[in-house]
Amino acid sequence: MVTAILIPVLILFLVHYSVYNVMTDVKDWNDRAELYDGPFTPLQETLVFAVTRSSMMEPNGFVLAVFSSPTSTTFNPIPCIISECTSPPTRIAVDTFGLIWRISEDDFLALRALAESTRPFADHSWFINVPYTCQPADRLILSNLNTTAGAHRYIYTSVFAFAPGRRRLEGAVKIGDGRIFTQLPEEIDVFLKVALQRAYSETWGPRISEEGEKVLKRVMGQLGGSD
Repeated sequence: MVTAILIPVLILFLVHYSVYNVMTDVKDWNDRAELYDGPFTPLQETLVFAVTRSSMMEPNGFVLAVFSSPTSTTFNPIPCIISECTSPPTRIAVDTFGLIWRISEDDFLALRALAESTRPFADHSWFINVPYTCQPADRLILSNLNTTAGAHRYIYTSVFAFAPGRRRLEGAVKIGDGRIFTQLPEEIDVFLKVALQRAYSETWGPRISEEGEKVLKRVMGQLGGSD
């Protein structure tokens, strides 16, 4: 009986410990990144994840996207062992200002792990309980691992009224594996805190420019393209 109780508690502890360790490791990714001025073409095939934000002031807002080229869009897209690659894949982040960053392999893997941790919660809408309306809506975008004919290219997780410290939901949400949530899943909460750092001006770097707007238009074109 004691074992039956302790095992779920241990699993929850390990998930919590793992997610927050990854966040601690990656929260300063932008401070370690370098502005990238090499060739870069955003493609659906090389997108690892993206986050967009819709608000009253900016209905088609953009938060962050990470690309890995040359790769596939599966969870483990590295075509060779990094230490043995003759030409290691370029890991690219495009931030909310349209700036292009080359990120380290460790930060890329950590960001991707955080994004992938939200996959079980896709195809659901998560409404955070707030006493007022007109709140922003964030959309997490991942490649669809279902590659059968007719399947959509992306899967989406929509979060309404997100802000650090808010997790209580308007109503319970049941996901595919049977779990029921009355609070925003920790994985989504942690991922969005990291993804929104640049949007919240918590990291360094120039602000948006005319060139940045062109980059964002190209990236959003891929996110809004045909499935």
